[in-house]
Amino acid sequence: MRFWTTLLGLAGNKLVGPPVVVAALAFAAAGFLLMPARYASTAAMVVTISTAGGTQEVRPAAEQSLTNPLLQFGDPLRTTAGIVILSMRNERVAKALGVTDGGPVEVTVDDGRTDPDLLKVGSSGPFLHIEVEGPSAATVREVMAKAQGQVRTELKNWQTSLGAPPITHMGLLDVRPATPPEPVYRDRILAAAGGGALGALIGAGAAYALMRRARKAGGRR
Repeated sequence: MRFWTTLLGLAGNKLVGPPVVVAALAFAAAGFLLMPARYASTAAMVVTISTAGGTQEVRPAAEQSLTNPLLQFGDPLRTTAGIVILSMRNERVAKALGVTDGGPVEVTVDDGRTDPDLLKVGSSGPFLHIEVEGPSAATVREVMAKAQGQVRTELKNWQTSLGAPPITHMGLLDVRPATPPEPVYRDRILAAAGGGALGALIGAGAAYALMRRARKAGGRR
């Protein structure tokens, strides 16, 4: 209790309070500037049905028509979107995108639950939300282009492997093209807050130590 009382008294001291504030601001600025810059880009895609539908008629009519197996589910578009999302979450795809575990680039692919704009529309649609975060705008732009291309590749490969006629293949429509990479200040703000708190504690601790030393010196006289 005495420690905090002393600190409050020091904070009101014109010779102590301002220097502590300056130290806190200096550490906060240092934390903000020393934290590496981060950039992020997002894109939104939606699964669409082929204009030819999900069935290819076969001639002669007596033969069985060919259908797209992915369109046989109760909610085919949403199910297909979920399959593609899961396909994007493996080491093979990460390697194709040049992303490593714990590396500087992060790629998120989900159904839009992390995108406030898509949540307003509803999370029940066949949406694919892609977000790329990295150390530079150029890197983010490059990985985003790869991610969008890989999503289309995964959808095509699944339909081909299941024997779906090409004319019935579902596609992907860009409902929101990739946004230009923008700075991400989350880590920098946290670093600034931590630096400011550290500066304030160091300054206050130093002032408290000096005050105790001064009192001891005065008591000896």
